[in-house]
Amino acid sequence: MEQARWLQRLARVDAACGLRRAHLPADLHHAADGRRPAAVHQRGRGQVVPAAERIRVQSLRFQGPLYQQILLPLQQGKYDELPSEFCAEGPTGTGKSVVFGGLTKFFARSFPGANILVLRRIKADLAGSFMQMWEEEILDPTDPWDMWMLDQGTGRIPSHRSRDVYKYPNGSKIWCRGMDQWARVKSMAYDLIWCMEGTEFEEEHIEGLHTRKRKRRGVEVPWRALMLDVNPEYPGHWLNQRMIRGDCVRIKTTLKDNPGYFDLQKNDFTNAGAEYRAELFKRLKGGPRAARYIAGEWVAAEGQILDWDESRHIFDGENVRDPGKRDRIKLHRTHPVLGDYVDVKGYAASYDWGIRHAGVLAVWAIDDDGRMYLVEEVYRSGQTLTWWANWAVQLTKKYELRTIVCDNAAIDTIHHFNTELQQKAGAKNRIAVPCDKRSGNREQSNLEILRELFADADDGKPQVFFKRNALAHAPDPDLNIKRTVEEVPGYVYAPYEASRHTGRPEDKPDKACVDDGLDATCYMRVHLLGGRSVAEKINKGNPQVNLRRALYDSYWNKRAKTNA
Repeated sequence: MEQARWLQRLARVDAACGLRRAHLPADLHHAADGRRPAAVHQRGRGQVVPAAERIRVQSLRFQGPLYQQILLPLQQGKYDELPSEFCAEGPTGTGKSVVFGGLTKFFARSFPGANILVLRRIKADLAGSFMQMWEEEILDPTDPWDMWMLDQGTGRIPSHRSRDVYKYPNGSKIWCRGMDQWARVKSMAYDLIWCMEGTEFEEEHIEGLHTRKRKRRGVEVPWRALMLDVNPEYPGHWLNQRMIRGDCVRIKTTLKDNPGYFDLQKNDFTNAGAEYRAELFKRLKGGPRAARYIAGEWVAAEGQILDWDESRHIFDGENVRDPGKRDRIKLHRTHPVLGDYVDVKGYAASYDWGIRHAGVLAVWAIDDDGRMYLVEEVYRSGQTLTWWANWAVQLTKKYELRTIVCDNAAIDTIHHFNTELQQKAGAKNRIAVPCDKRSGNREQSNLEILRELFADADDGKPQVFFKRNALAHAPDPDLNIKRTVEEVPGYVYAPYEASRHTGRPEDKPDKACVDDGLDATCYMRVHLLGGRSVAEKINKGNPQVNLRRALYDSYWNKRAKTNA
């Protein structure tokens, strides 16, 4: 029975794919115990399958610009018309992933021995996204190749969590990886790279992945590319700016590109499409969120509080610490505000406690004008106080921190930090200190302090800057917002509807905003200014309070000589 089953399967594969078997009779004894024959499918590598012999993705329907500009020219062999990097942008439901899945399948079956990489920020996220979509929507249950790919002829299908690769009989492989497995990613060469959810990545990741596209001996692939899919976010996002510069080809998609939602022949939405659009309009009710999730536009959040320009507030650089010389942040490229380098006066940190939401330990470089530069941060949830204290010790040793500013309510944290720092980091003074002991409307006070911090000062420069890759560890998979800079675009005013509220809108942030990193930023700023009362006077334009004087009268400057 097992022998007959294998003969039938191999006959179907041969008939569908035009492959020839090698040494089949000698290997049939392996089929007796249910294992795959050692050499079921043999075909020489380095040979592109003729167009007439390629297997079409017959069970899928495609339409729209992504299909017209990418998949169709690939099927027609017009490789010179295809870009080396492109991004499909649009709201959820446009069919971007299905078209990319069809493209991946066609590529793997057309070019024997091809290496394809499907990548997300966290590898575990592929289980509920790519792997589920690939097996349920892309693979054809009537196609012997596709069914053989699932179990490799063993009859045992690995779980999504344990699977690392899908293999086709022609030697092509589809690798499932995450950026948390970078050592494994960079150890191989690929012909096609698919970055799912492009906004999860940094621009440096994309540049690094391009170096992984390499020709391999014995494998002939006429076109190599890196492709991304993305749901638009705020206009200053690095991926949008990369497409504006022309470094990445932009391909816009809409709900009309999904055959399940829009009928091209009738030029109208299907019942499923109409229901989906009605639900979106009902939930989003216009505004920037509707522009993002329905129209697929890169727009800022409605009621955004902070002045935010990624090209001005973000820098790429490294800390240079030479004995006997002043510390300096050396920038990798000329910054429109900072120039080529920043001289650093010293380093301090701020800490905001969190368990279910994020806890944040941010390290700041401070220059002579009191500007803050985030050079490294720990942004994690669900960690113990001892875990945070170990990070505080590690960063204190690395940067020679002069102080760690904590929430004034976290008395136990401050005591524990100081104990650990004195025992393990050799600190002679109490480095961990409370932010401020003054009561009052802290929520509104934080808003004003942050607005002043992000806005341009009299010299036309913001007061705070963030290093692009400041995260000191792998991103927390349990958090949607994974670093401080991701909080800024979504820091918005509380919603106001005249039909439900009386009076004027309040100048308070929305309680739904994620602001853990911004709270830590505010602690540092308040501390530099000498306390919350001084900070509020400066924000109100009190001419009797001088910013430079406040800085030099603060704890920071009083302790500078002692801690040096």
